Formats: sequence, structure tokens, C-alpha cells
Amino acid sequence: MQIPAVRHRRALRCDAVTAFDTWVRDIALWWHPDYTPDAATFRDARVEPVVGGAVSFTCDATGTVVWGRVEQVERPRLLVHTSVLGQPAEHPTRIRVELVPSADGTTLLFEHGGWHPSLAGVRQKFGEWPLLLDRFAALADSRA
Repeated sequence: MQIPAVRHRRALRCDAVTAFDTWVRDIALWWHPDYTPDAATFRDARVEPVVGGAVSFTCDATGTVVWGRVEQVERPRLLVHTSVLGQPAEHPTRIRVELVPSADGTTLLFEHGGWHPSLAGVRQKFGEWPLLLDRFAALADSRA
């Protein structure tokens, strides 16, 4: 059974470099604490933009939790990393962030895919990506 990827597109007013750096360097500013291991004590989020780099959250209650590993990085065009956020570690999914220059700035092409057949029910929890992507877009566009 093929489980379709979660896909979203956002038009950004900023250039691709600004968008990429906002995604990677400022994830702690746009990621909503409710989507971390402990929202009340959320302190930081990081993406190490090198192959094998960690994607992580830090909360006072849980310490640092690595929830993904970078698989591909081509600044400012592409970032691909695994994700075990809210799902079993033995079946990581894949998040792909592609930034394409456009006449008015940049187009963000977002995909969360690679769903194992056993995760059909878990995938339903990821319907709130638009909230996170809107927060990202607002921050990136404020820097245009």
C-alpha cells in the first residue's frame, strides 16, 4: 500500500538564501513549541546543515532529542532529512524542503513522505504542517 506524501507549496517574498537560512538557522523561532516533546519547557531547535547532521529539539524536561538526520543539503536550494517525530524510530519518514527562485521571490516546495505502510494512522497527525509552514513563511518574508 502506497501512502501519499504530505505536500505543500508556499510563495515567499524573500530570496532562496534568506529562506534556506531561516529554515535552518532559525527553526527555533518559527517552530511551534506544541510540536516538541515538551511545549512548556521548549528551549531550542536546531538543524545541522551537513550530511549526517542532527535535527533536534531541546526542552528542559527532556534534554536534547534528535528527531532526524540530514541526508542531503544544497544551500540554498535543497534540504532533505529523516524524521521520527511522533512516529516509531524504526520507520523514519523523509522531509524535503526545496526552494525555487521565482519572479517575486522564492517558491517553497515541501514534502513529508516515505511513509511505511504501518504508519497510515500516524500520518493523520501531520495535518498541521500548514501552521508551521505559515510561521516559517512569515518569518522568512519579514527578512525580505
